[in-house]
This record gives sequence, structure tokens and C-alpha cells, in this order.
Amino acid sequence: MSAATVNKSVVAAGVGHGVERSWIDSATQSGDEVAVLWSGFERRGSNGWYAIWESEFFNRNVGRVYDLREPINYRLPAAKVAVRDRMVYLRTGAPLHASYVLTDVKTPVVGAQVATNGDAGMVLYRVDGPVRLRR
Repeated sequence: MSAATVNKSVVAAGVGHGVERSWIDSATQSGDEVAVLWSGFERRGSNGWYAIWESEFFNRNVGRVYDLREPINYRLPAAKVAVRDRMVYLRTGAPLHASYVLTDVKTPVVGAQVATNGDAGMVLYRVDGPVRLRR
């Protein structure tokens, strides 16, 4: 996919428009690590993962990306995770632990909502432990 194609997709989706690009770093402390939970439910393909790519690019605290449904195929390595009884598990079978989780609005996480990017449909939660999804 060319940069021009990505840019056109991004403009059409309204990603990043009107939002401070470092909104995640502004809501967290220096050195806090934010895990990204990519579900692919709200927006799929480039419209969905671009918001994650942009968040990772402009925010130092954004760390590892985990995918629930579909891999992100554009320069963002992601580890596959699974959900059982609302708990998120790594491939090793261990629960995913995080201080903060960034995800889309269709994948609410148990924790305190810290910040949102409504244009991109993304929410930042403070979790401080095992990652669980709300019903």
C-alpha cells in the first residue's frame, strides 16, 4: 500500500483530526507502558490500524500491540491473544497484565477510563493488572 493511499484513507476516516497527537503521553506519566489491544471490531484494515500506528508513532509510552481478531499488516508487529471468560490471555496461556490499555470503543476494558480520542474511536484505560473485557 502506498503512502498516498494510506493518506487518502486516513483523511476519509477522519483519523487524528482535531486531537492532540500525543494525547496518550499527556494522560500518562513518563515511563508508563501502554499495551494496545487491537480488536479489529470498530474499524478493520487500514482505517482501524492507522489509529494505532499514529498513537504508537506520536506517543513514547505506547508499547506492545496485541491482536484479538486480525493481524495488523503494516509495520506494527503484534502478538496474538485470546479471550476466555472475559480474560485476555497470551499464547503462553498466561493472563495479559498491563498498567494501561489502549483499545477501540467497541472493546471496553475493565478499568478506569483515562482519556479518549473520539475521532479515531480509541479509549485509554488504567488497568494495573490482568486485562479483562467488560460484557
